[in-house]
Amino acid sequence: MSKTDETYELIRSMSPNEKRAFRLSVIQAGKEANYMRVFSAMDAMDEFDQEKLLRKLRGKKLNLSYEKNYLYKQLLRSLRHFCPDGSSVIEVLDILKSLEMLYRKRLNAQCQKLIRKASSCARGTSCGIITWSSSTGNTGCIREEGTIKRWRNHVAGFRQKQELINKISAHLIRQEEMFFISSAVQTKSIFLGEQEKARFAQLRKNFPGDQQPPGFRTREMMYASQALMHHFAGDLEQAYLWANEGQELYRENPQFIADQPFRYVVSKSNLINRCMNLEKHAEALQHIGELKAFMKGLDKFNRQDIGEEHPVSLLNWLSRLYFTMERRGEALKEAKEFERSADLKRLRPHLRLMADSSLARIYFYNGLYKESLRCVNRQLREGPDSLRADFLLFAHLLRLCISAEMNDHDLLDPHLGAVKRFLKKHEVKHEFVLQFVEMMKELGRAHEEEAQRRIMEKFYDPLGRSAKEAEQYAVILDWVRTKMQRQR
Repeated sequence: MSKTDETYELIRSMSPNEKRAFRLSVIQAGKEANYMRVFSAMDAMDEFDQEKLLRKLRGKKLNLSYEKNYLYKQLLRSLRHFCPDGSSVIEVLDILKSLEMLYRKRLNAQCQKLIRKASSCARGTSCGIITWSSSTGNTGCIREEGTIKRWRNHVAGFRQKQELINKISAHLIRQEEMFFISSAVQTKSIFLGEQEKARFAQLRKNFPGDQQPPGFRTREMMYASQALMHHFAGDLEQAYLWANEGQELYRENPQFIADQPFRYVVSKSNLINRCMNLEKHAEALQHIGELKAFMKGLDKFNRQDIGEEHPVSLLNWLSRLYFTMERRGEALKEAKEFERSADLKRLRPHLRLMADSSLARIYFYNGLYKESLRCVNRQLREGPDSLRADFLLFAHLLRLCISAEMNDHDLLDPHLGAVKRFLKKHEVKHEFVLQFVEMMKELGRAHEEEAQRRIMEKFYDPLGRSAKEAEQYAVILDWVRTKMQRQR
């Protein structure tokens, strides 16, 4: 049977209420669409006749084949939403689709909220199936053989549904964990509270281990979550191993790369970050090259889907790598190319914050302090406090460095006041930050170079020990060392 007949069959199978719901959904859209003309014409036919349909639509400028295919998809979407039996399975599957869209937008907190609704639906469906199966289990009072067979088939069908719900529930549990972890990392990063740290520790403890969870996506999420949790627990080697496990999944199942390239990019990015944490610079550059080649081979649709995220992440990695490898000129070239090609105003807030942080870092360690200050001020002016506090704190500290480097002592005190308010608001107690702020306070009162050098020498070793816990502060520590050397 042809696809055009399938559309007609679907229309004929719909109840009057389902057709009415579909028409109302189109009316609410506010315009008479061509596919609705096709729907009305086909709905009025007692049997499908292609020639008769063409005559009814004569004079209308439309592509009949396209409109029918589009109509078919719209009818299925309407039926899923109408769902007169209140099927929780369909509701859960619809929620999973919404989750995928929110995940692509990096709205992890919203994902976590929605996942609770999906879990509740799944549990409700599971309880209903168990109750129904129990109530239909006693068939002794039924004498007719055909009736008994039908009841047994019903029970078997509901048990299959139960198995599906169990798999969905297991998947939802892992998704909720992943979204909680991603949301906490996205908003707080190195400033995780005790509550988040405690839950991270519990999740690591409860990891299934060798027990294989059902499905590729569930395993992928588990490995990504474990990589993040071990990273923030300070176990960088284990974080790297889990990130590698995620990439190994894709090597064993390449069909999932083509299915959802966005998730593959996220998994690859996770591994690149773990490589950089362990100073595996050559391996990190290799993965970056592979990712660039992969992006180049994507079609236009998929490139647009993940293109906004990729250039910002690439700039962030290279700004860190090139600083460590002392290839600062190459980093500057990347920064200028990014500013020429990217539209920062159109980026999502967390990406804009990350981009400005990378640009400020590159310009700063290349001695372009005015350019660095421009990016820092933009971060502090436009970056919401609820988003990536670590980036905003880095901007505050870098602004102190720039003020001192440019001998702008009139602004140093107000900037120190802004940092202290930020630390109090976010309850930051990181040793490097506290030591650095104290050093800058003393530097602001010492105007002679010899006095400044002694102050920096006093603080340099404590700063060096605590900087190892937070890689982004290496740039600031390098500035302190360079300034000390100039003043000798």
